[in-house]
Amino acid sequence: MLLSLLISLFWGFVPSQPIQPSIQYCVAPAEVPSDWNTWLQDESRLSWWKLNGWVKLDELKSDMPLWTGSDPIQGTVDPFICGMQPDPQKSMQWAFSNGTGIHLHGLERCEVLYQRFLINQSAEAKRIKQ
Repeated sequence: MLLSLLISLFWGFVPSQPIQPSIQYCVAPAEVPSDWNTWLQDESRLSWWKLNGWVKLDELKSDMPLWTGSDPIQGTVDPFICGMQPDPQKSMQWAFSNGTGIHLHGLERCEVLYQRFLINQSAEAKRIKQ
């Protein structure tokens, strides 16, 4: 800490506010979908969401709402088959009658995770080429 203070005094750079990282997208911001129907029409995003846009919960909170739609078949959770749709901004959780539950990421969070997936996929492809 003292070293960083001395270095910043030497160069005269002391930021008044912390530097906030900016989100960089692999696509133009105008192309970032903000509604579920757009995700449904994008085959790449939808296939990513089916695997990564939600999490199965084995431990449930006592105040978690019960899902009123169709329950998972034979313990296999698939929110797409159950008719679940993510909220554009916030995550949602539901409990099933079989004692398990589900956490759906909001679409904003899904987009961040999807962009991270694309960046990692691109980096892996570059690494393999070398």
